[in-house]
Amino acid sequence: MKAIIYARFSDRPNADECDAIDFQIKACTDHCDVVGHTVSGQFYDAGKSGADRERPAMYEAIKATKRGYVLLAHRPDRLARDLFLSEWIRLELQNRGASLEFVKGDAGGDTPEAVLLRQMLAAFAEFERKLIAARTRATMLDHQYRKLRNMSGPHKPYGYEADPDDRRMLRKVPAEQEIIQDIFAMRDRGYSQRETAAYLNTHDPSGRKWNGAHIHRILKRAVILD
Repeated sequence: MKAIIYARFSDRPNADECDAIDFQIKACTDHCDVVGHTVSGQFYDAGKSGADRERPAMYEAIKATKRGYVLLAHRPDRLARDLFLSEWIRLELQNRGASLEFVKGDAGGDTPEAVLLRQMLAAFAEFERKLIAARTRATMLDHQYRKLRNMSGPHKPYGYEADPDDRRMLRKVPAEQEIIQDIFAMRDRGYSQRETAAYLNTHDPSGRKWNGAHIHRILKRAVILD
């Protein structure tokens, strides 16, 4: 059987706990050697969440599968941490006459019991992803509230800068704090994130280029301090 290997790595503060791309690919190629698959392609997405549906390499890997091929990943959560996305991928492969296989954690088969187990594992992977995101966000907000340096290292949250008297601490940037206040105020008045970005592109004196994603991140992560 011919195999298309897919790997994914998510950038986050505890990324060192994840399986690196080269490790995943080696595990998959070793698996192919054991079971007799022939590797016909390798694809990977770096810095992408398992819930991210905008993964070019994932779609290229699916497109590369043909009838009789297998799409191989190290573990189910390397392919997707979203139940809907996981099932969509499986259905898309079935429509192509291909199958899905994992080195570890594979709940194979199409019996009701196997399908239930597979979907439960996918649901737990999705829950784990959301739990990690919630904990990360809570820690980031706590760091901002206590004016500690952001845990992501050199990247400081918008509205703050490193305190020159204590590099472990943050201090507010008044002009950026005013922008944050404007963003929250426009949200409360019913403006969309795109409308808010358009407004800031003509009113932000710094000349920063805004888009809806920037507004979304600030609304999600920012803390307004007195």
